[in-house]
Amino acid sequence: MIVDYAGLVPIAQQSRKPIFDLEQADGIGAGQIQAVARCRDNFTRIGTRLPERIGIEHPQPLLGPAPAVAAWLMRSARDL
Repeated sequence: MIVDYAGLVPIAQQSRKPIFDLEQADGIGAGQIQAVARCRDNFTRIGTRLPERIGIEHPQPLLGPAPAVAAWLMRSARDL
């Protein structure tokens, strides 16, 4: 089932963050915190099950310096 996160999309776009990474500092209200948590759970579940269902090996999580590179890229994207 695809869930409608329409209330969170404008905030995510303005914050330049994925919906599942939004925080109160980004402007979400108290009622939206649970929606963000559900979104994170849904995307995690999809990311885990999809590779299995289509018959490909599940990619390994990023380890080592890769998260630092990803953080740098996110900061650079915000400056655009």
